[in-house]
Amino acid sequence: MSLRQSLTLLLLASLAAPATAQTLRLDAPDEIRALLTPYLPEAIPGQRRLEGQLAEILATEGYFSPQFSFGSRATEDDDTLPLRIDPGPRTLVGSVTLAVDGEISPKQRTALEADWRLPVGAPFRQTDWNAAKQDILARLLAHDYADARLLDSRAEIDPEARRAELHAHYATGPRYRFGPLTVEGLQRFPPSLVARYQRVAREGDPYTEDALGTLQATLQATPYFTTVQARLDREAAVIADDGSVTAPVRVTVRERPAHRVGFGGGASSNTGARVEANYHTPDLFGHYRYGSELLNVTFDPTRAEELASYGYDDEGTPAEKTWLIRRGILERPLGGATSQARSGLAGVANARADHWNRPAIDRMANLNLEPGGSSFDELVARVGRGVYMQTNASWSIDDSRNKFQFGCERGVLIEDGKLAGVVKNPNYRGVSASFWRSLAGVGDASTMQVLGTPYCGKGEPAQVIRVGHASPACKFADIDVFGGAA
Repeated sequence: MSLRQSLTLLLLASLAAPATAQTLRLDAPDEIRALLTPYLPEAIPGQRRLEGQLAEILATEGYFSPQFSFGSRATEDDDTLPLRIDPGPRTLVGSVTLAVDGEISPKQRTALEADWRLPVGAPFRQTDWNAAKQDILARLLAHDYADARLLDSRAEIDPEARRAELHAHYATGPRYRFGPLTVEGLQRFPPSLVARYQRVAREGDPYTEDALGTLQATLQATPYFTTVQARLDREAAVIADDGSVTAPVRVTVRERPAHRVGFGGGASSNTGARVEANYHTPDLFGHYRYGSELLNVTFDPTRAEELASYGYDDEGTPAEKTWLIRRGILERPLGGATSQARSGLAGVANARADHWNRPAIDRMANLNLEPGGSSFDELVARVGRGVYMQTNASWSIDDSRNKFQFGCERGVLIEDGKLAGVVKNPNYRGVSASFWRSLAGVGDASTMQVLGTPYCGKGEPAQVIRVGHASPACKFADIDVFGGAA
């Protein structure tokens, strides 16, 4: 295709022919035609004025000496107005002068100059010139210099020499450091909750925009807030003797509703009618009653007699005994170092992989129910009528780990505080929270049994790993027991 093409546009006639319509035929190189077409007026404002408008547009692309040539109509009936455009040679960048005032290291200065986006020899374009200036300012503002500004800029154009001399002058201002954290908008949560997530933009760290952005994104991803804004509070800045500035990190939040309840219903040919209720709250750890006051659960990979024992997990975190539930209150979740960094919650050393070519993921290890103070005989003696369940044979639990049903091979009937006849294949079921809240007695260390499995599968691709579980004998009240035969 030729670099020059004819473009036909229907325009209103100029003042020279005010009552007639003319077709403007634009003859120009492809890139010039594509540049000018969106800006052509609906009504021709006169040839000289049109030339001026088109010349201004061409100048933004570095063409400062265009030539315009209007043709004449071939006949009186011809409504075509030819316009030939020769944009002339394009102006190139001949020199760049970049001045930066302030305490900036030679390495930083050299990096700014090397990364200037409109170098010598490049075609001069107004958009590139604006972008290059803004890029330098953005880089100064992003690290250390929160008060950086562009003092002056100019582009000196020599159309005859086809040369553009560029000058940009910046001031960095003082170096900034992050100061103390201040939080606005909290109603239910303490400031320590926000501080728990502050793994960047800490007091004393050099100022960076990325650190503020990371802090804001981290807080926004938590279940506690609907909106988060993190900024440097320059109005409260303090100037040190060396000229550096420390400014507080101000975080403004809007809390999510404390509790959310949802309801739903439906029907299907497989299960028939169904209803559903959901309750959500992020305010669990340290508050939520998971079980009765007798329930104490620990995570303890240091117990050598159990299947999942180790000194360090696969992220290098030292293993230690950690309380997950104490006196029935949920205190801590399971989660390794990576999950703790993402959630801002304290966790445990449980990032584990089953092989060198698998990633470490959060897994159970030795999860134990701590012993109480009752002997087995004392537990039995306090039962009027019940079943002592032995030898688990089957288990079933829903996807939310809420409703469950377990079956045993053998049980022993308890009547009036004494063991009676054998019960075959007894079953029990319930809902996790109400089940553990019905815990009415916990056996002492003499009743402890160490159990577990070497074949716990999780992950994608699948990983098979050992888990341990130790528990004393426990007494539960008002549990739904079914099946079984004497």
